Amino acid sequence: MEELIHKIQTSDNLLETLNKLGDELREEHNRAAIHAHLPTLIPQFSKFLLQPLPKLHLETLRVVINVLANSDANRDFFTDPQDSHVRGFWDVIAGSRVADMDDVTKFVFIMLGQFIYDAAHKLRYVAYLYDVGVVRAVCDMITEETWRDIGEFVYEALAGREMRSGRDREFLRLVVDMRVDEEEEEGEGEDEEDEEMGSVWVDLIGLNKPSNEIYNKVLEVIPAKNSSLIKRKLFALASELAVDESLTAAIDVISTTSDSYVFAACCITIGNCIYDKPTFEATRTAVDNQLGIAKLAALYFDKNKVSDVVQIQSIHMWTNLLDTRAAQEITTSYQSQLLAITKIVLDNSDYYKEITALYFKFIKKLIRLSGDHKSMPSNLVEFILDNDKAQQQEVVIELKYLLLQLYPEQYAGLVGDVVQSVNTRNVLEQLKTVAIVNNALRDGTIKLDKLEEAYLVPLGRVLSQLLTQLDTQGNETWEFKAFQNNLKYVAATTLGLVEEGNSDLVDTCNRIIERS
Repeated sequence: MEELIHKIQTSDNLLETLNKLGDELREEHNRAAIHAHLPTLIPQFSKFLLQPLPKLHLETLRVVINVLANSDANRDFFTDPQDSHVRGFWDVIAGSRVADMDDVTKFVFIMLGQFIYDAAHKLRYVAYLYDVGVVRAVCDMITEETWRDIGEFVYEALAGREMRSGRDREFLRLVVDMRVDEEEEEGEGEDEEDEEMGSVWVDLIGLNKPSNEIYNKVLEVIPAKNSSLIKRKLFALASELAVDESLTAAIDVISTTSDSYVFAACCITIGNCIYDKPTFEATRTAVDNQLGIAKLAALYFDKNKVSDVVQIQSIHMWTNLLDTRAAQEITTSYQSQLLAITKIVLDNSDYYKEITALYFKFIKKLIRLSGDHKSMPSNLVEFILDNDKAQQQEVVIELKYLLLQLYPEQYAGLVGDVVQSVNTRNVLEQLKTVAIVNNALRDGTIKLDKLEEAYLVPLGRVLSQLLTQLDTQGNETWEFKAFQNNLKYVAATTLGLVEEGNSDLVDTCNRIIERS
C-alpha cells in the first residue's frame, strides 16, 4: 500500500493506482495504516476532484469512501476544524456537487453516509459538515429522485442542530410536498426500502415547528400513502404539528374525510385543545357551531370505520369533550358501536397497553356521566367484565372500583375482586372502594352469603400488607398522609363487620388505627 500512496503523491498512473488503493482499503488494517498519510493525501484528493475528469472523480471518491468506512479515527481527521486542507476538501465537495444526479454525485452521497452509520461521533461529524456548507449544498440537491440516497444524512444533520437557519426552516417547510415513498411494483425489496425512506421523510417533516400550514399538508398527504407504517407516523405527527388555529381545520376535515387515519388525527387535535374548563368551553362551542355534537358522534361511531387499532387513540377526543349531554347521546345511540370498538381494544390489549388504558379512561368517564345505573351502558360493562383477562387486570380492576363506588348494590359480585391483592399502582382508589363496600355491607345495601370467605379473609391479607407499608414508610408527604388516613378509615369500618373469632383481622385493624 505504501507504493500506491507514493504513486498518488506523484500522480503516477492515477486511475489504476486509485483503483488498487480502493481495493486495498477494504481491509481494516489498511484503513488504520493509511491514517498517518491523510495529511498529504487529502490535498491530492482535492486536486483530483477539481479536474474535469469524471472517472478520476469516481476513483478518488471510492478511495475516500473506503478510508472512512468503519473508521472513527479517519472520520475524525476528515472533520478536523483546525486542518485547512480538510476544509479545502469539503469546499470542493460543497462547491462542485450541484449538478444533476449522476454517478459522481451518488458516490458523494455514499461518502457522506459514512459519517452517520456506525459512527461514534455522528453528531460532531454532521455539525462540522453543516458548518462547512456541505449540508446546505446537499439540501439544495434534494429531489424525489435523490432522496433515497441522501435523505437520511440530511435528517441526521438537521435533527442534530439546536438552532436552524431561515434556509433550513424553508427547506423543512417544503419537504412535506415531496413524494418520496411511493411504492413500486418491482418487488418486495423495493417496497421495504421505499417504506424505510418514507419513514425518514416523516421524521424530517417532524423537525418543522408546529404550524397550521404544515398540519394541513400532513392531513392532505396521508390518504395518498399506501404503507400503514407511513400512515401511522403521519397520523402521530399531525397532532404534534397542530396549533390553536388547527382546531377549526380539524373540525372541517373531520366532516369530509374518508381516510380513517386523517379522521383519527383530527379527533386527537380536537381533544388536545382541551386542558381546562375555559378550553373545554371554547372547544365545545367551536364543535357545536361548526358541526354539532350529535353530528360528530354520528361521524365517529357510524361513518368512520377503524382500520388500525392505533386509530382508537382518537377516543382521547371524547374523553376530553364529554359532558352529560354527549355521554347520553353516545350511550343512547351507539352501544353496539361501542361494543365493537371495545372488542378491538381487548383483543389487542397485549400489544397496545397504552391504547387500552386510554380507552378505559373514556369508558370510566362515560359511566360517571351517564347519570344513573339505568342510563349506564350496562351491556358494554358486562361485555368487559365477561372478557376480563389477566392482561387487562390493571385497567379492568379500576373499572370495578368505579362500578362499586357508584353502584355497589348492582355490582356486589365484584366485591371479592377488589381485595385479592394490594394495588401498588393506585392504592388510594382501592382503599376508597373498600371503604364504600364496607359501609354498603354494614347498612345492608350489599349482602354476601359467605362474607368471611369471600371478602374478610382476603381483605385481612391486604390490610396486613398495607400495615407493613405503614410501618416501613413513615414519611410525611401528602401522599403518605392520604394513604395513612384512608387506611385507618378502612380499618375502622372493617371492625364493624368482623365477627368474634377473627382475632388476626381485629388485631391488624387495631394496629392500623393506633399507628400515629
